Amino acid sequence: MYRSLLFALLLCAVTITATAQTKTNDAREVVNRSIAAMGGIEKLRGIKLIHSRSLGHFYFLEQSERPEGPWYVDYQKTEEWRDVENGGVRRNIGLTGIQEGRETDIVMGGVSVSDMGNGLAPNPNNIAPIDELLAMAPERILLIALDASDLRYGGTEMVQSSPSDIVEFTWKGSPVKVAINHNTNLITMTDVVRARPAEQFWGIWGDFSVKNYYSYWMLQKGGFRYPQQVDTFYNGQPLRTDTILSVEFNVEPPKQTFQISDDLRTAYTAVPKRMFPDLPLGRPDRPPIQAAPDFTIIPGNWNVTLIKQDDGIVIIEAPISSAYSAKVIAEVKRRYPTAKIKCVISTSDSFPHFGGLREYAAAGIPIYALDLNEPIIRRLLWAEYKSYPDSLEKDPSRKKVKLNIVRGRTVIGTGRNQLVLYPIRSETGERMTMIYAPQLKLLYGADLVQPLPTGGFFMPQYLTELSDAATRENLDVQQIFAIHCRPTPWKQVLAFIAESVK
Repeated sequence: MYRSLLFALLLCAVTITATAQTKTNDAREVVNRSIAAMGGIEKLRGIKLIHSRSLGHFYFLEQSERPEGPWYVDYQKTEEWRDVENGGVRRNIGLTGIQEGRETDIVMGGVSVSDMGNGLAPNPNNIAPIDELLAMAPERILLIALDASDLRYGGTEMVQSSPSDIVEFTWKGSPVKVAINHNTNLITMTDVVRARPAEQFWGIWGDFSVKNYYSYWMLQKGGFRYPQQVDTFYNGQPLRTDTILSVEFNVEPPKQTFQISDDLRTAYTAVPKRMFPDLPLGRPDRPPIQAAPDFTIIPGNWNVTLIKQDDGIVIIEAPISSAYSAKVIAEVKRRYPTAKIKCVISTSDSFPHFGGLREYAAAGIPIYALDLNEPIIRRLLWAEYKSYPDSLEKDPSRKKVKLNIVRGRTVIGTGRNQLVLYPIRSETGERMTMIYAPQLKLLYGADLVQPLPTGGFFMPQYLTELSDAATRENLDVQQIFAIHCRPTPWKQVLAFIAESVK
């Protein structure tokens, strides 16, 4: 009798285990359970328009004092109309923080325009992020998963300390992972890995992860559930948090909510949809500057400087992209056909400032960088560029990388164009390196010298830190230049500092 009872219990346990195993290993079943938890497929397909008001904050990951935070922040109060059916978005955003004012973004029918305070104008940069937003949103991601030909079960993971079933598939050539809470069957996270080569700040990271975490799921009118908070992470770091204060579905929007005039559509069509790797070297309206013989500054949005020494060429800065650095290398070979490039110096950690280092690494050219910037530079060198392979991606061994870490005073070369590197170690210049040419009495100020179009300079604090560092190192400076500044008399900078503190 006991044997029969034990056998029956074991059989029952095996049956339950097998049923659970079948249940969790079937990706479509996992997705369908999640759809049912939201309210059912008919209600999900019935969401045509969403109107929400939210409060959130946005971190400037790309150009804060420290790459690992704390970061500069903007607070945003947003009203959003989302045309789920036709793939359109309108956002009216009130900004408080690093940026002040109002912004309006409209994306509809493959056209994107924005108003930053001077009227609506074409803004192609919003196309890719809005495309991702709509696809990864809770009202659409599960339906997209069901339609994916490669939908598969990815096992279980602990996501936000909760067990989650993982389903995976491909969307527009990009891998997507969705974490569905094992207990509630609601979406906890979406993760899509894509490249954005058209973006100024994020193009440098190749194929990077965008994760959205959904929480505070609430029962809505109509009998379905919808999350009231979204936390977005780029490359594993928190980019923004949006808490939805109110949300309504399938209401009629104001008549001109998504309207983009014919003139704006024509203007949008005329705007070059150029990716950052396609940028030409320098700018046609700014010819190269000879700061001294064989000391050439190539002006651009981010300046690059070529310096000939007796044993080769030194390059200051590797901005923008691998492709831009390839153009710099080609320009060096054009100017100095028989000279080797002995090194490149990277002086700060803002994303666009070091975005082209991979090309130098692939060519085996030594890189000089501040000790504090080593972690983020190594992250860049090991980033994946599968969608748009550069030279380093084609040689993934990374064995050629020659990273020289600057920890203190570092001398490069001899003679008239000798350079001396000094860590600045100040508050805002903590992760910057200044470069001094002793015989020329010329100082390179990294990102601390930024002239304003209206006259004067941005941020007197920056200038005082550079001045203090130059004084600390007993430098005799006559001229200053920087990644955003052409050669300028040093006394002009000192006069501005003196005037600023009056």
